[in-house]
Amino acid sequence: MNTFLQTTKENLLLIVLCAVGLCAERLLAQDMTPPSLVSSSPAKGATGVALDAKVIFTFSEEMLPSQSIFWNASGSGFDSGKFSYSWSADQKTLTCAYAGNLPAGASVNWVLLDFSDLADNMLAETEFGSFTTATVGGGTTNQCPGAIGNGALTSFSLLKTATFVQTSAAAPVPDQSQDPYGFFSTVNLATNRTATSVTLAVPGGSPQPMTTFFDPRQYFFVDATNDQQKLDALYPAGSYAFEVSGSPSQNVTANLPVNAIPNAPQVNNYAAAQAINAGAAFTLAWDPFVGGTAADSITVQVLNASNQVVFQTENAGCPSALPGTARSIDIPAQTLAPNQTYTAQITFQKNATFDTNSYPGSVVFVAGESITRLTIVTGSGVAPPPAPVFTNVALFGSAQINFQLQTQAGHNYVVESNSDLNNANGWTQLLSSNAVGSLIQITDTMTAGGGSRFYRARGN
Repeated sequence: MNTFLQTTKENLLLIVLCAVGLCAERLLAQDMTPPSLVSSSPAKGATGVALDAKVIFTFSEEMLPSQSIFWNASGSGFDSGKFSYSWSADQKTLTCAYAGNLPAGASVNWVLLDFSDLADNMLAETEFGSFTTATVGGGTTNQCPGAIGNGALTSFSLLKTATFVQTSAAAPVPDQSQDPYGFFSTVNLATNRTATSVTLAVPGGSPQPMTTFFDPRQYFFVDATNDQQKLDALYPAGSYAFEVSGSPSQNVTANLPVNAIPNAPQVNNYAAAQAINAGAAFTLAWDPFVGGTAADSITVQVLNASNQVVFQTENAGCPSALPGTARSIDIPAQTLAPNQTYTAQITFQKNATFDTNSYPGSVVFVAGESITRLTIVTGSGVAPPPAPVFTNVALFGSAQINFQLQTQAGHNYVVESNSDLNNANGWTQLLSSNAVGSLIQITDTMTAGGGSRFYRARGN
């Protein structure tokens, strides 16, 4: 018997079990066909797009619900964190809704990252595109100034980040669902400039090319790792050198300080945040931003189960943005729905440099940020269960399959089987159970020589 285990990013676990004698003769036919992007709306290159337009991506097949999109836009006031995401019932269409209005007259660019189908096949090629919003209409635009200037300025930025999760009153820990430590550098050329290349040299290193995906005036350098010491070794404190070859050419240096990444935000009323009265205002409080000043910033965002933003503070540079000295934020009454589970995200941003004087016509921005995500709950809402895990898989006799499912108390689990993964309607329920926090024993009998059998479990 061969056993194939695959954990998806939405609490979905598949077990492929081959009947005795078959796997020795042939390998299980596995979906190896990569998915593709069928369409995007607005279309690539579209102009005059309404400021309240949704961005919609349609794929050739059912996709895993986890995704990553790199957004960038010319002009000021754009914030990629204002996008919320929702999938269609068939998991083929992703709708990206921007909270408020997109900036007027802006070139909005996107790159699809980490998109894969149910068999974990990545997109066949990197998909990217851009569209331009209308210059008027669609309501008021975001008037908060961007941290990296606007179309009349060339901006150079360095950012080191760390992402954490908090699951109790204890200190947050690095988010191991991704590479939690990152380095990001961008160059956005002013609208009257062009370049043939842009490079970045780290302290003691040689110049490395920066990449442009969609707009020839926008360049990026991105890296991530699961080890902060490795990140600090690759991108140490010191002088970083940008070189723009073009019209005109330009050399710019930016200094990254020691310990650029601030301490992880830690909510200090975690227990209260698990039993919020949705009908009353709730104060979400956190421990101090160590060394945080009025020149630094804190942002708070709350998303519902559909990943839609239901509450958000203003971003750095906006008049009402939270300073680095803030210790709490009030979520107004009835902002949250009763008996629901939400994800809260708190960001500490330490602004090391915002220099508009050293290089006329340019702005240099250097910062470090820490992000903590945690679950908050209203009424009788409960935190989502961890991904289901099958253990102790065994085959008895000719075709009797036994395995166990690890559960968590307070959640319902459904186990289903299917003989053909291409048949989305072929799933048959084997078990539905309200868990008590122990192992559940599952037994299924296959037809001898009957081929493969697929199993999945979902918890809610």
